[in-house]
Amino acid sequence: MNRSVERAFTLELKQTTQHIHSSLDAILVDSGETIVEANQAFLDLHGYYRAADLEGKPLELVVADEDKERILSVRRRWLRGEPVPSILEFRGLRKDGMLVDVEAFVTLMHAGGQPRFVTLLRDVGLKKLTERALLDSEARLRTVVESLGEGLLITDLDDVVQIVNARMLALTGFSEEEMKGQRAYELLLPPSDWGHVLSRHERRTQGITERFETQLFRKDGSTFWAEIKASPLCDPAGIIIGTLSVTNDISARKQDEERLKFQAEVLSQVTEAIIAVDNDLAVTYWNHGAEELYGFRFYEALNRPVRELIRGDWPMANSPKETVLDSMNVWRGEAAHRRKNGDDVIVEAAVRRLNDASGQACGYLAVIRDISERRRAEATLRQKEEELRQALKMEAVGKLAGGVAHDFNNLLTAIGGYSEMMLLSLNPKDPMRSDVEEIKRASRRAADLTRQLLAFSRKQVLQPQVLDLNAVVLGMDKMLRRLIGADVELVTVLEPSLAPVRADRSQIEQVILNLAVNARDAMTRGGKLTLKTTNIEAGAPGVPAGVSRPVLLAVSDTGCGMDAETQARIFEPFFTTKQQGKGTGLGLSTVYGVIEQSGGRIVVESELLHGTTFRIYLPQAEVEHSAAAEHGQMDLPIGTETVLLVEDESIVRNLVHQVLERSGYKVLEAQHGAEALRIALQHEGPIDLLLTDLVMPLMGGKDLAKRLHGMQKAIKVLYMSGYTDDSAIHQGALEPGTDFIQKPFTPDALSRKVRSVIDS
Repeated sequence: MNRSVERAFTLELKQTTQHIHSSLDAILVDSGETIVEANQAFLDLHGYYRAADLEGKPLELVVADEDKERILSVRRRWLRGEPVPSILEFRGLRKDGMLVDVEAFVTLMHAGGQPRFVTLLRDVGLKKLTERALLDSEARLRTVVESLGEGLLITDLDDVVQIVNARMLALTGFSEEEMKGQRAYELLLPPSDWGHVLSRHERRTQGITERFETQLFRKDGSTFWAEIKASPLCDPAGIIIGTLSVTNDISARKQDEERLKFQAEVLSQVTEAIIAVDNDLAVTYWNHGAEELYGFRFYEALNRPVRELIRGDWPMANSPKETVLDSMNVWRGEAAHRRKNGDDVIVEAAVRRLNDASGQACGYLAVIRDISERRRAEATLRQKEEELRQALKMEAVGKLAGGVAHDFNNLLTAIGGYSEMMLLSLNPKDPMRSDVEEIKRASRRAADLTRQLLAFSRKQVLQPQVLDLNAVVLGMDKMLRRLIGADVELVTVLEPSLAPVRADRSQIEQVILNLAVNARDAMTRGGKLTLKTTNIEAGAPGVPAGVSRPVLLAVSDTGCGMDAETQARIFEPFFTTKQQGKGTGLGLSTVYGVIEQSGGRIVVESELLHGTTFRIYLPQAEVEHSAAAEHGQMDLPIGTETVLLVEDESIVRNLVHQVLERSGYKVLEAQHGAEALRIALQHEGPIDLLLTDLVMPLMGGKDLAKRLHGMQKAIKVLYMSGYTDDSAIHQGALEPGTDFIQKPFTPDALSRKVRSVIDS
C-alpha cells in the first residue's frame, strides 16, 4: 500500500472511530472472533466502564450462550461470501451476567486489509416485553372471541376483514385465509346490496350502532338469514377505525316466521270465521272470514268484548269459571248472531278452550260458519216437499174426479144420444116429447158438471171454441155459490151484447174457479165477489198490448188485498201467501198460463185492506153459425162410407153404431184394439174412417191408428174420449191436425163431425 492510500485510510478510520464514539446507538467493531472497539453506548448497554475491558477479548464474551454459535456462524459465512441477513436479533450478555434483548444491524468493512464487522445494536427488551404482553392480550382476546357462540367480524373503514372468529367461519364456510384481507360485503352479499352496505358504513363513521336482518352468502353459494349488530370500532384515542359486527344465524327463526305467516295467511283466507278471545272474552284474533261474516274489520274487533261484535249467543257464561266448556273439550252448536249492519245470521260454531305453554287456560277459539243460506234452503225444501205432497194429494183427487167424470161421460153420451134419437123419431106434438126434452136438458147440465170435474183434474183435451163468457159465468153460478160459502155475496154484472171469444171452455171455467177460491180465502169474514163482463174498445186506456178488440172478464173481491211486493210475484209457480199446507202456489200460475195460451192478458190491481181485482182480456172471435137446430125435426148428415167403430163401453158403442147406420154409413164394430185389427184384416175393401176411443185397455186409440195406417194408407181417424192423459198429447192438447170429438156428444154433433173428417 503506498503512503497516500495509507494516509487516506488512516484519515477515514479516524473519522469512523470518531463517529462510533459520538453515536448514541451502541456500536461494536469486531474481527469476526475478537472485539476490536466498542463505544460508550455499547459499554453502558452491557455493564462495562472501560473499552479496554473488552478490546482484544473474544466476541462471545458479550453474547448469550444460546446465541454464540449462531452469531459466529453468520460472520464466518459472511467472510466466505455467502448470503447472510444483515439484521439479527439475539440476546446479549452483560458483565453482571444478565441478558439483554438486542436488534443488530451488521456491516462488513476492511481496514488495512483486515475484515472488520461494524454492528449497531439497539435494546429491544422493552419492545419484546410489550410484544409479549400484546401477544398475551391477543391470546386472551382470541380465546374470548373464539368462545363466542356468535359470528364475529372486525373490518376496517374499507370493510376489509381484519379479524374473524371460528363461528363466523363455520357460518359462511370460508377459511380464515380466504376471508382476511377481503372486503366483507364482496364475499357475503350480492352486488345489488352493496349500496346499502356503503350507506351503513356512512352511519358507522357517525358513531351509529344498528341492528338489521339480511341474507348472507356461504362459500358454496347457498344463503342463510342473519341478524347483525354492527357497532363502530374505536382506537384508544376514540377515533373510529372500523366496524365490529356480531352475527347470529336466524334461519330457523325465519322459517318459523314464514310458517306462522303462511298459517296466518291460510287462516285469513278461510271462509269460516275464526275468532280467538281471552279469558275475559276480549277478541285477540279476528280473521278475514270473521270480517266478512260480521262486518267488523280486524282493528275494530281487536280487544273488544266479543258479545259487542256478534250481538248474539256465545256458548260461554259471563264468568270464565262457569263456562259450559269446563266440562267438555269442544262445544258445538247453532246460534243466532247479528251483523254490524243489523242483519240476522244463523251460524254453526265449534268452540274449544285455549291453553298457554304452561297448560293454563288463556281463552277460547271459535270456528264459525254461516249456515243462513243452508237453513233457508232447508226451509224451502221443506216447503217444496209440502207443496209436492199437496200436489200429489190434488193429483190423486184429480185422478179420482177424472175417472168418475170419464165413466159418467160415457153414460151421459148414451143418455143424451138416445134422448136426441127419440126426439128425431117423435112427432112435434107427441105428449112424450116434453119428457124426453127434459131428459136431454138434464143430461146437458150433467155434462156441464162433468166438464168442470175434468177441468179440476186437468185431464180434458184442450179444444178451443167460440164461447159466450156470459153463458160460462151463468153456467157456473150454482157451483160458485157452493164454493164461496154463504157469507160471501156473489154478484154478476154481464154485458148483454158481449162479443164472443175463442178459448177452451173448461180452462176458462178453471180460471174462474181458481180466482173465486183465492177471493174466498182473502175474505175470511165474508164480503162480496163480483164477476163482470164488458166489451172494450181497441186502444182503450189500460188495455195491455197484444190483445186486439178485447173482451174483459173482471173478478173482484172485497178482501184483504195485497202489497206491491206480493203483486210482483203473484203469478210465480209455487208462490203463495197462504199458510203452510193451505195452498200449492200453482193456482194463479195456472191462470196466467191459460190466459197467455189463449192469446189474452191478465193484470192485477190491489191495495192492502181494499180488495183485489183480476182483469182478464181475451181477443174477440168471429161467430160461427151452425145449421143444427135445437128443437124439432132435423136431418142427420148422411154418407155411404165404411167406418170402423172401436169403443170399449158397450152403451156408447151401441149408440154410435145406431147414429152412423141411420146416417147411411157401413159400420164395422169392435170393442178393443186387437179386435179392430182382426176385423180390418178380414174386411175386403177400403175402410174410410177409424172412429176410436182414445183411452182403452191394452191398446190405446193412437197405437191402433198407427197400426191401421200400415194396412189402410188412406184411412182417416177421428178420436173420441171423456178425457185423456195420454203421454203422446203434448201439454194437454192434441197434435196439430188431429181430429177429436169430446164426450158427451149429440148424434147431430157426431154425424157432422164424421162427415167433416171424411170430406176433409
